[in-house]
Amino acid sequence: MKEKEIWERTWKKVGYDELNPDENVVSLVPFLKKNKVKKILDLGCGVGRHMIYLGKQGFFMVGSDISPTALKLTKEWLEREKLKNYFLVENDVTKLPFPKECFDTVLSINVIHHNPLNKIEKTTSEIERILKKGGIAVITVNSINDRKFGTGRKIEHNTYATLGSEHIPIIEGRVVHHFFDGKDVKKLFSKFKIIKIKEEIKDLGVKGKIKKSAHWLILCQK
Repeated sequence: MKEKEIWERTWKKVGYDELNPDENVVSLVPFLKKNKVKKILDLGCGVGRHMIYLGKQGFFMVGSDISPTALKLTKEWLEREKLKNYFLVENDVTKLPFPKECFDTVLSINVIHHNPLNKIEKTTSEIERILKKGGIAVITVNSINDRKFGTGRKIEHNTYATLGSEHIPIIEGRVVHHFFDGKDVKKLFSKFKIIKIKEEIKDLGVKGKIKKSAHWLILCQK
């Protein structure tokens, strides 16, 4: 089953599963406003939780996703909130349909690691291309300390086809997850000025088992 089909079936079944914005996104709003950010790309916007939150903060939001269903749900939510400052587009993360240097910020939460490493590198290059000089990227990717590391079918080094997350259970099929250590994260974003790299590990509280969610938060500047 192709990736687009997997996400289509998932969003059709799950719907508005994730409604609250990531706490890192919430905490970064003062930083973004201080840096006079106006136009933000939410890369892999899902059903729109960050589109809604940041749109209400006054930013012009561009949401992109591989799933037409996700974009449909996002649009319906934006309309219910009576937000007008947005644009939506369907695309794959490795080839972005935007001119160079057109965004102040690119936001991508738990998205780009759903690819083999060569495609993630292409996505990172695309993010650099579309960011304005001095633009800010806010990205999260899986850590090798995540509970899913090493599970599922191995595709390549640190890359596995696994089931979904605690937030979005994949309905059918398996989706690619690439897992990073600190050295690999720094290498991936070596063309950027690193403002912050932090590994965040969360205990999921599964009784009798060690179940941890782990990812890297990367805040960098072109």
